[in-house]
Amino acid sequence: MRLFFENIKIAGYALLSNKIRSTLTTLGIIIGVLTISLLLSIAQGVRKGITDQIEGLGSNLVAVVPGKISGSSGFNPASSFGVSTLTEDDFNTIKTNLKEIKNLSMGMLVAGTVKLKEKISSSSLIFAGTAEIINVLNGEVAVGRFFNQEDLDKSEKVVVLGSETKEKLFGGSEAVGEEIELRGTQFKVIGVLKQKQTAPSFLGANFNDLVMMPITTGWEITKLKQIFRIMMQANTASGVKNVKDKVNTLLLANHKGEEDFTVLTQDDILGIAGNILNILTAMISAIAAISLLVGGIGIMNIMIISITERTKEIGIRKALGATKTDILSQFLTESVILSSIGGIFGISISFLISQLISNYSQLPIYLTSKIILLSLGFSIVVGIIFGIAPAIKAANKQTVEALRYE
Repeated sequence: MRLFFENIKIAGYALLSNKIRSTLTTLGIIIGVLTISLLLSIAQGVRKGITDQIEGLGSNLVAVVPGKISGSSGFNPASSFGVSTLTEDDFNTIKTNLKEIKNLSMGMLVAGTVKLKEKISSSSLIFAGTAEIINVLNGEVAVGRFFNQEDLDKSEKVVVLGSETKEKLFGGSEAVGEEIELRGTQFKVIGVLKQKQTAPSFLGANFNDLVMMPITTGWEITKLKQIFRIMMQANTASGVKNVKDKVNTLLLANHKGEEDFTVLTQDDILGIAGNILNILTAMISAIAAISLLVGGIGIMNIMIISITERTKEIGIRKALGATKTDILSQFLTESVILSSIGGIFGISISFLISQLISNYSQLPIYLTSKIILLSLGFSIVVGIIFGIAPAIKAANKQTVEALRYE
């Protein structure tokens, strides 16, 4: 233990004697740790956001989507292109035969832009659905009302706006009772949704930047009777598996045994999202690790230069009785201290930047203690790995030759 603290003392003195060199050496580690911690924090933020969004829909969610999603072979995006494989008959079959569910709903996407005179909201998702869709998505109406079965029966030209869409078109003015234009047709605004904290939803878009209309109206203005999703909630969380199996059996019979659809639960959706995010995290980690390894190479090069300059010092220490292990541990300690200092500064800077990003942008970032410890641990490991070769070189120097070195 005494030798350990002595090595730290010698290492600290050596590093302080060459402040500029030490600073430049740690710079590579600082940048590497800063990169790895920020990128992982963003990846973690995206993961947390998506998980919160899916869990916000409730643990008893069951959804039917077009195309086949398999746990073993993954999701083939091409299977969802073109006309959806889901039909109104599928919806009615579930409605007639399943009593273990509530809030059964269906919906479709409508292409187009939303206009109010010269104002245009081109980013808004236009979604046509049944009246129960608001309950499945855990949405709430802030002002006005949501469309009902009567609006569906009459294919009324009415819409409910998300909070961001309302802000884009009307600003601080009242929206309910006003008219907007969509695909050349005038629609009356009957309600505005409450702002959701976790805006993106299972629909794959920002729930706050949304325009919703009755699905019968969507079919009428698009001249296309298509269904993008069928969604429902099991009466109890424990009954989700049973509902999933029954829905799958019913729709298989409807589709003559062809499984061109997928029935998903909350766990399935989380699993699919998790697999995609795991790949993304692995790629980000690899990119960040390369940056940190570059910093490690910098430490190794500087340590080799330092050893060359301190050859005589090594010779004197050996002449006074220092062993190879003593010399090796001394220079390895210097390398680890350098990388640790770089790691601490890198994490500190990444914490400040993450705070700024959280306060002044919508980019999801979540710097956890796990990421901090991982980044710091990685920097220490880099210091050890890239410090071994220079330390061995120092330990293997012959005493007499080292003393003669000028």
